[in-house]
Amino acid sequence: MPGRYQGYGFGNLSQRLTAFTPAHNPNCFLITGTQTGALAHLRSADYALVTNACPTQNQLTAEGLAAPSSEALSHAVIYQTLPHINFVFHVHCPTIWQLSQQLAIPCLPASLAYGTPAMATAIASIIKDKQVQTQGIISMLGHEDGLISFGETAEKAGWPLIHYWLLADNG
Repeated sequence: MPGRYQGYGFGNLSQRLTAFTPAHNPNCFLITGTQTGALAHLRSADYALVTNACPTQNQLTAEGLAAPSSEALSHAVIYQTLPHINFVFHVHCPTIWQLSQQLAIPCLPASLAYGTPAMATAIASIIKDKQVQTQGIISMLGHEDGLISFGETAEKAGWPLIHYWLLADNG
């Protein structure tokens, strides 16, 4: 892992929580809080419950002691666009990210800044493609080492990261 990470893991995880929310809000999700990557074990206070999001207007409503990750809008737009997705993982993996294009991973343009309405709009557009949905992963070229994977289950969200890491590491 590059020295810039100083041994810490960066990224965040989220899970849709429809059945557990008032009025069964289909876009409500639990996400790891900002700056929790260095923690070995997370407590309930380290998560935020996102109850409403409007990515195109850069608006987010959350509950809990932790502030939601700056990538929460990216998670929100995936849940809003793909109702069958229940898990979203955002990770930093230079091994995969540097080879994203060679590995034919769908890529967002390098000109897009992360955590912005423009990024959310681009994510909504790219994940409508059935091939992208099948791959379950996108590379954020404008967010160094940034990848997002998604799936109906945690296993399905994590598998593309393992698959492409093995391809990149053995490539």
